[in-house]
Amino acid sequence: MIKQLLPCLFAALMLITGCESDSDPAPSIQKTCKIISIHSTYINSDGSKDTSTITHEYDTQNRLIAINDIRNSSKTESTYNSEDFLTEQRSIKNGQIVNVTSYEYVQGKLHKTTITSKENGQKYRTELVYAMDGYLVSSISQDSITFSDGTLQIYTDTTVYTFTNGKLTGKIQKEGNSTHTTIIETNERGFVTKEIGQDNNSSLNGNKDIYIYDGEGQLIRREHYSNEELTQYDTYEYDDKENAANILYSSPKGHPTFRIYYGFQVHNMTKHAKYFLNLNSKVMEQTYVETYEYEYDTEGYPKQRTGTVLSRGKTTKFTALYTFNCQ
Repeated sequence: MIKQLLPCLFAALMLITGCESDSDPAPSIQKTCKIISIHSTYINSDGSKDTSTITHEYDTQNRLIAINDIRNSSKTESTYNSEDFLTEQRSIKNGQIVNVTSYEYVQGKLHKTTITSKENGQKYRTELVYAMDGYLVSSISQDSITFSDGTLQIYTDTTVYTFTNGKLTGKIQKEGNSTHTTIIETNERGFVTKEIGQDNNSSLNGNKDIYIYDGEGQLIRREHYSNEELTQYDTYEYDDKENAANILYSSPKGHPTFRIYYGFQVHNMTKHAKYFLNLNSKVMEQTYVETYEYEYDTEGYPKQRTGTVLSRGKTTKFTALYTFNCQ
């Protein structure tokens, strides 16, 4: 029932590229260039074409202060404090603020992220809390829905992660009057390898997810079981180049304290495929696949990304061109 909030483009990028601890793989090239724009072209199954342009603005201290989505008439503005910590991001569409993400720090490390948004008169709020070592310890989502008869209903989702001797061992999710408990197993690097539902009198009881990683800690396979039967799995493939996201965007000050529960993405993902069990034939069928290719300049910066997405018999192809300002 709870609507999943989609953080703005800039916030999502920061969360992706900021999920590194001090021991995580570091970018291999010197970031002397700033991303200025990303121009994308999409060709749909029916032959129609769409384009989008994302531009970036910086202040005199070379801090990223705005990302503009020209096609959707939207932008995300960022505010920093006197110590250069990112404190707030505002997503603006057609002149109206639709999403605000605020950041709080303790001893120079990100402690809390609060996301609030409005959509069609409804209000949504999500709060993420991190421990000093960067682990996510709780998540609270609250949706305030006003129905046509004027009735206000508030829905609350709470997830609390549990640890034993500093090791992630489970999570407890509460939605309304229902509670879902998950037992979690991790490997020596702290990555989740197994999740098992432990609800009583629930269809989720006994559901199991298995996560498999390569030698660099990248997720390469996820399997979902229901009553010990494999019903869905995802596969992931990567190239041998540095993750372009690490090159395109630097993490805000204090954000590299995140810990990742589901592996690192050291390199660029080149393929992601989804398979589901056909309940009639009992055969696993591929229902979705996305493939990507990257081109780099002589200094290692990405120039172009091309991709194809095949979903439910429809294909979308796209090309993204990156422009940098190098000094």
